[in-house]
Amino acid sequence: MKVKKLLATVVSVVTALLVTVSSASACTMLYVGSDLTSTGDTYMSRSEDYSNYYNKVAYVSEHGKHPAGEEYVGCTFKFTFTHDSYAYTAVSDDNLVGVGNEEGECPNCGGTHQHTPMEEGGTNEMGVSVSAMDSVYSLGAVKSADPFKNSRNSENYMSEGDMNTILLGECATAKEAVELLCSIYDTYGVSEGSGVQISDQKETWYVENYSGTQYIAVKLAAGTVAFNANVGIIGLIDLDDTENVIASSKVIEIAQTAGTFVGDAENNIIDYRASYSSPGLNSRVWNGLNYLCGVDTYTQENTTPDDITISNVKDGEIVPVYSNIQLKEGFGTKDMVDFYKVNTIGKSGNLEWHIFQISAEGDYQTATVEWQGINHGGYSVAIPYYSVLTTDVYEGYKVGGLGNTSFVTELPDGCTGYFATTGRVSGQTVPGYRVYPAGWEQGVYWTNDVLSNYADSSACSAEDKAMIKANIAVMQDKCYAVYEEMKAVINDMDVNTAKAFCTEKSAALAKEAHELALALYKDAAFDVHAFEKGACKYCGEKDVTYNPFVDVSNTSVYKNAILWAYYKQPCQIVAGFDAEHFAPNATCTRAQAVAFMWRAAGCPEPTTECSFVDVSADSVYFKAICWAAEEGIVAGYDATHFAPNDTVTRAQFVTFLWREAGCPDSVASYEDFADADAIAAPYQTAAAWAVENGIVFGFEDGTFRPNVECARWAAVLLMARFDALA
Repeated sequence: MKVKKLLATVVSVVTALLVTVSSASACTMLYVGSDLTSTGDTYMSRSEDYSNYYNKVAYVSEHGKHPAGEEYVGCTFKFTFTHDSYAYTAVSDDNLVGVGNEEGECPNCGGTHQHTPMEEGGTNEMGVSVSAMDSVYSLGAVKSADPFKNSRNSENYMSEGDMNTILLGECATAKEAVELLCSIYDTYGVSEGSGVQISDQKETWYVENYSGTQYIAVKLAAGTVAFNANVGIIGLIDLDDTENVIASSKVIEIAQTAGTFVGDAENNIIDYRASYSSPGLNSRVWNGLNYLCGVDTYTQENTTPDDITISNVKDGEIVPVYSNIQLKEGFGTKDMVDFYKVNTIGKSGNLEWHIFQISAEGDYQTATVEWQGINHGGYSVAIPYYSVLTTDVYEGYKVGGLGNTSFVTELPDGCTGYFATTGRVSGQTVPGYRVYPAGWEQGVYWTNDVLSNYADSSACSAEDKAMIKANIAVMQDKCYAVYEEMKAVINDMDVNTAKAFCTEKSAALAKEAHELALALYKDAAFDVHAFEKGACKYCGEKDVTYNPFVDVSNTSVYKNAILWAYYKQPCQIVAGFDAEHFAPNATCTRAQAVAFMWRAAGCPEPTTECSFVDVSADSVYFKAICWAAEEGIVAGYDATHFAPNDTVTRAQFVTFLWREAGCPDSVASYEDFADADAIAAPYQTAAAWAVENGIVFGFEDGTFRPNVECARWAAVLLMARFDALA
């Protein structure tokens, strides 16, 4: 999909590595016509895949950036604008001045002249949207018959690096943009094979080329699904359908010269894919088809080009362009977003992905919503932009010039942006870390990149990965809701008010999504939690220092014990009478005391049912009492009565704890208490043991007060001291 010059320098903390960039071969486009969607809107989308760790920046290119008459000199192409260029939204490669890129070097051609690097899909102020481009691959004989253009055979030729800049800056309608692109192909030629989507409120066109000057453009029908995963999709085409097809004049002749032609030349019909394209498919094709059709039947073995090609010929007649894809019912915005989360479509090589949702109704300024995603589709949020009304984007999208990531074998001090991986050093694969450039937290791309790479690494637990995806899904749902809010009110606003409103709303969503990605990475990788009312709002981790009870003073002697019991895992010992009240001075019943102890022990399952007639099997205390009886902690008042609602005394509760400890002997004496005579014989050894182990200390007047009803706070405090013995 891209022919890019590797960035000249890669900063490495420990050692310099030879860095290779994967072939750009995984962009995925999708078109769904309005007759097939639950919203009645047309959807046009694409992901850009090139390489992991490759920064992207987003912005609004201002009206008149290229004045009328200016000769724009791009990476490979010169173009003179016929009017002041239109404003448009864009996501581009990062050629901003910074570390390792001090001259603002273009990552596409290596030049430092002032031109725009590769720009991805965007919408201009006239409502024209362009998504360029999806690489397609050609038969060798075709490339020999009509070679791609390059610096050896041409001085001026189109490449993807300049396509969006020129088409969005120059053209007021989709048809105008298609005709301009085709005329450039005719006059100058092109450097690579591609599939390009171009739309406005009225129509969507798809342009595909496999050689230097030959192409076919087709207008996509409202009842069509078109899906390209770098394999080419224009199939059998009757070129006489001049209303819906634009083709180069020699498209049949070149295929005949190459000896690859399939079709009916006499009737001006060509099977374009069969005549020009490399025949292979890939996993994104069958995975995508299974998702789109709501089935799991497509496999490597049974998927064929006929499953994805589009055609305007059926039963020998010209018909609106169609495909054989049977889209699942109710397909809408969420389905489009989730398409870019499908395995092998959503991946670490995603640089950005965009979805244009286009309404045929209403004013063109509100017809197009661009859902913009940055980085891995599985771990990023698509932000809605009313593109024509957007005057600026969130600052985090504009962060560039920081340099590249580096592979190191030892982490530098203070490093927070990294994940464990392997790399090549001196020809050997060694363990180490991928480290992000200083300031990475400021950029949306870098933040999403470190999150997605960490989430996909072995260091991230399955629970954390699920937590990350769940929170991203919540944020995406918020984006859907805010979009509906904008949609409901903007048509009643004047243009300037609508621009300010939509720009602010979208930027706020982007900022929130950026902050979320950063928080999720810190939570999963470093256990840095965002606590809110005692729990992390992302992963649910408890803040064991948070006191939720208004009736438990932060200075009380029992506060820490109550918080210990409140946050105890795996079983919460106490939950309070309600969310804000613990009722510390309320008395503790025998059933409550046993339940506290059972929960502190981890809520073990009793092996037998107890026989107390005053404890029903559906009681919340039933298992606890059965466990306590089974363990010899309680015996009941008699063989059949436990008296669960009787208040437990201090002596009884200490004895329960002593029995749970195994009834140990004690060298201490209970007789030092002023009221030692009040401690009944069954409780005396337990009292001595409790004194010896610091579970009880007595009151200031030297008494034990064995028969005093045990308050809830006292029961929890004794249990906390007992727990500390372990």
